Amino acid sequence: MATLLGMLTGIGGGMARDVLRADIPVALRAELYAVAALLAAGIVVLANRL
Repeated sequence: MATLLGMLTGIGGGMARDVLRADIPVALRAELYAVAALLAAGIVVLANRL
């Protein structure tokens, strides 16, 4: 659950930034953005458990 929330937070923050700048959100242009956010959230969860 924490991994999913981390991914959504990363994507949501980036989209909010782009909307405030009046740009097309990066999450809608690049697929890698969501994968990178998911991997980073997974690393944080694993590090916390260790």
